[in-house]
Amino acid sequence: MSLEICEVKNLDYLKIKYSKIFIDKVLLIIKPEAQLSFKKINEELYKGKEKVYFPVFENIIFLKNPKYLQEIKKQIAFKGNFLKEDEVNIIKSEIKKFVEKERQNYQEYLKAFDKSISELINNMNTEIINQKNFQKSEYLTRKQYNENIILLANCYQDILKIKIDNDINLKNDDKIKINIFYKNMIEGLKNNNLDKEILIDV
Repeated sequence: MSLEICEVKNLDYLKIKYSKIFIDKVLLIIKPEAQLSFKKINEELYKGKEKVYFPVFENIIFLKNPKYLQEIKKQIAFKGNFLKEDEVNIIKSEIKKFVEKERQNYQEYLKAFDKSISELINNMNTEIINQKNFQKSEYLTRKQYNENIILLANCYQDILKIKIDNDINLKNDDKIKINIFYKNMIEGLKNNNLDKEILIDV
């Protein structure tokens, strides 16, 4: 049916038991505290069965227990068989293709996310133009105009932070980089559009 890879954050929660009867069979016991991450990398590699590959045991393939549910916090076990070298190479090749596909998908996601943030910045620009027009039409004093620009920048920085923090697909490093880059951009827009004469007077 399929092949999945399983990544484990803490290897101390894994224990391998070798069969006393069958040379090529093992039992993988996983403690309930283990944090497991399953990713399906191939739908057709194993016909009629769901196999799991733990990269930490690169020459063993495990049969997935259909009764296993992550939300049930109890010790679980996977039955494993040793692989031949050519089968290991096939699986590693599938993992490599999957990782590359995931990388490409993530890059496309980053571009789309960057576009949505750019639209946010454009909205701020439009708001600044509106404030300038209000000030020119004397609906705002120069002091009120400055206060509105500062308030506007603070609001957009908050919106930016919420948008980035709530995105579950972004990597933490990218969240930090994106936040710094666009926060500086918002700060620049604010400083470039403030009425400097009023600031000097104050």
